[in-house]
Amino acid sequence: MAKGNEKGEGKSRRQRERFALALPVRVLCRESLDHEWIEMSRLVDVTPFGARLRLKRPTETGRLLLLTLPMPRPLRCFDHVEDQYRVWALVRNLRFLDPASEKGALVEIGVAFVGKRPPRSFDVDPSQRYEIARSPTEVGLWSVQEQSANSIAEVSETDRRKESRHNIPVEVLIEVFSKDGRFS
Repeated sequence: MAKGNEKGEGKSRRQRERFALALPVRVLCRESLDHEWIEMSRLVDVTPFGARLRLKRPTETGRLLLLTLPMPRPLRCFDHVEDQYRVWALVRNLRFLDPASEKGALVEIGVAFVGKRPPRSFDVDPSQRYEIARSPTEVGLWSVQEQSANSIAEVSETDRRKESRHNIPVEVLIEVFSKDGRFS
């Protein structure tokens, strides 16, 4: 099932539309040289170049994750004969969820597939954050580069956010409880 753009109008700007595909996925996250975690989850949707999934553990943008899943062969960029597709993915965005209403899921993340192997710097320092590089890889996957001090400084000097904030008016009703527990 493909998604349109955010306003629900027309086609999105994606090269390939997302497919709703709830495949099981094993997520490996190395947070440091001596600490890693593994979580089993399911995809929400997928393209040959990225996916969306929900996790019960927190993570952050710029982190590399190793995903292992039974990806349909037509959606793969490599390892077409393997049973399991093992692809490194960069966390590009995340949205916090209400674990009570989302079966324990804490975050929904969007990842960009970056290839069969992580960058060399990842083996030395798994805590390193990455960003999308301007040059694509030869198979169409995303290329990454270490998050530069400049890009971190640019974000911290403004609002510490990578994305712009937008002023959107929303109606809000605030009610105050009295001492006896009733609305005043």
